[in-house]
Amino acid sequence: MSNILKTEKENLLNTLERSLYSELLDDVMDIGSYSDPHLSSEIVSLGLSKAQIIKEAILKVIENDKKSSNPVFIRAGEEAISKLAKLIANPDKKLKIGITGVTASGKTTILETSLKILNKFGIMQDVHYTRLNQDNYYKDTSDLVKKHGGKSEFINATGFNFDIPDALDLDDLVHDISGDEYFQRNYDKNTCEVCKSSMPKKLHKYIVVDGLFCLNPKMRDAFNIGIYIQTSPDKVKRRWYARARNRGNVGSAADFIFETAMKEANVHILPNVHYADFVINGDVPIEEIKAALYEFIEIIREI
Repeated sequence: MSNILKTEKENLLNTLERSLYSELLDDVMDIGSYSDPHLSSEIVSLGLSKAQIIKEAILKVIENDKKSSNPVFIRAGEEAISKLAKLIANPDKKLKIGITGVTASGKTTILETSLKILNKFGIMQDVHYTRLNQDNYYKDTSDLVKKHGGKSEFINATGFNFDIPDALDLDDLVHDISGDEYFQRNYDKNTCEVCKSSMPKKLHKYIVVDGLFCLNPKMRDAFNIGIYIQTSPDKVKRRWYARARNRGNVGSAADFIFETAMKEANVHILPNVHYADFVINGDVPIEEIKAALYEFIEIIREI
């Protein structure tokens, strides 16, 4: 471990007063790399697998988080933790993570925060991942948009609903994360046109997808791990309207879009929280989420 990385880790853990976890994590790092032959022999004699070591470390993170007055993890069952640990420990098994929640719940922010941490500590070359955004799998309706003279005119004329699963090619997304490679898609939200790359891209060990319908019945079985971001309605509303203002959506038009999105969320998104392996508190400060993510990433980094 580099001196910079070690200093960052120590500062973070000291700030959170997680000395017990720090000791355990240091043990895991040594065990994972087998740098100490005596320690390695001891682990072998105890019959502990790498997955068991990772599981114990993650459980310690969860236990410490529960002591907080506003914990990051609303739900993180031992069965889900065991599954996650086994997938991380197995280099031949892809770890497919679906991150979902209602619009403006913080899905993208939380995911991009984790990727920034990876980049900050220079471990992108060690942790190979593929990120797909479910928004790029909206159906191509560009011909109809052109026919009606614009996206708003198309919606008004046809009643097309972008807030339901049928607006997306979810079968295509399931197919794309099921093999060893995929053709990248890009969706233009203004023209509603889909462009696909002509050359396939490799799917890496870690595959992360964020979107409204990742735990929809059509998709949930495609993921090993499902994560639901649970955020209070007031915070969702504040975030959504702030984003809408930046996009020029104001007044009654914005109200209609938001109300429609929330109505459909009650049917197609909120019930899926019951199928999530982990439920994350979207109301906690991002620094707390970053700290928890850092601990998980550190485990992946060092094993």
